[in-house]
Amino acid sequence: MVRRILTVVAILALAPLGLAAQTGGEGDPRGVGETRLIEVNDIRVILSPADNDIVSIIVGLDGGYVDGLTQNPILPEVTAGVIASGGSSSYDKNSLRRFLSRTSTRLDGSADRLGIRFSVTATRSRFPEAWTVLSSILRDPLYDSIEFRNEIQRQTATVRRAFTNPEGQAYRIADSLVKMSHPLLGRYTYEADVAGVTMQSVRTLFGQLRERSRMLVVVVGNVTESEIRTMLADFSSWPDGDYERPEVPSLEVPEEPSVVVVNRQPLPTTYVYGMFTGPESGEEGSWPLAIGMSYLRGVLFEEIRTKRNLSYAPFAYTSSGYGLGTGIVGVSSVHPDSSAAIILHEIERMKRGEFTDEELESAKQVYITRFYMGEMTNGAKANRLYYNERYAGDWSRAFAYDDIRSVNRDDVEDAFEEYARNIQFGVVGDASQVKEETYRMGD
Repeated sequence: MVRRILTVVAILALAPLGLAAQTGGEGDPRGVGETRLIEVNDIRVILSPADNDIVSIIVGLDGGYVDGLTQNPILPEVTAGVIASGGSSSYDKNSLRRFLSRTSTRLDGSADRLGIRFSVTATRSRFPEAWTVLSSILRDPLYDSIEFRNEIQRQTATVRRAFTNPEGQAYRIADSLVKMSHPLLGRYTYEADVAGVTMQSVRTLFGQLRERSRMLVVVVGNVTESEIRTMLADFSSWPDGDYERPEVPSLEVPEEPSVVVVNRQPLPTTYVYGMFTGPESGEEGSWPLAIGMSYLRGVLFEEIRTKRNLSYAPFAYTSSGYGLGTGIVGVSSVHPDSSAAIILHEIERMKRGEFTDEELESAKQVYITRFYMGEMTNGAKANRLYYNERYAGDWSRAFAYDDIRSVNRDDVEDAFEEYARNIQFGVVGDASQVKEETYRMGD
């Protein structure tokens, strides 16, 4: 998990790439300007240039579980999968697969609690046809019964793994302890939810989502605004609608630390996940905490693996699903208590600012490099723009170089002091090796 061999040369090469994405190519013969948010026929569009021969596009449709169109959290995911794989009246399933294989085009459908999305990545020369394929699928899907059956089987297997895989179970315990009171994220998916999905429910949900006010389109590539307007005319027959997505409530901070231990034997190791409530995307503490956790990951690697050989891969990172931040730490080890005690000790040191400016700067450079490596492809940049517009409320946070660079030691210390508390632990393994009081140290 820890990748420590990163050079300053790579950093200098990657940082301007992220900045250049904001400015676009001046004098470009295709008229592609800088990244911007426009409105086309009541559809929100983020258009971002890219100096290569690839085009990536995301078409998102907001709604589903978040606004009460369904009480079944798995229905949007099944719907997205069936639509993306089933083809359309113009491109049946076999024609769709031949096109994707022949042109090396990628088409995916996915969903979360706030809506569903479809993405396509193609070469510039193939993009017009790729858009025609995607557009036809969205406007006239076939609802293929075999793809429906396959999607149900996939989702059933995924739900089962979440409860049977010990590492996944440890994560889910910690996650549920943090989110159990949240009206949107406190509801998990079970096999009964998957079994309750019907083809008619898929048809009904997708029909309800097809409004232009629910759409967000992100295009990264050498595509002009004029082309975008022509493409989106395909959806002129869809109703405009007046959709406003409900606000996602904040995560509450647990009142005290806790640990849930599940005894599972025999297992070769014990899995430990700890989670705490962090800042929301867009809040001042988000970058300091992320960079501090990046630094902490290196410290844990040194203290737990290198010095004591307690675990192969201790970890520390931040997550910001739905714009709601969490900090996550953990380890898999035959000595879980010893490892957890080190994790908590090092978190306390972070709160006291027991690290140097030089150490933080080194961690920051690593973080910046990884951040912009994540935007090196058009598809990754489209995902970053889409995420920040929907969950952080501002697509421009995808280009956060200045914000990251400005983080200092005091910022990181303050972020840990404010957020890294009342940690919720999930532990799965040999319960005889676990003393619960160990996991409440430092709180």
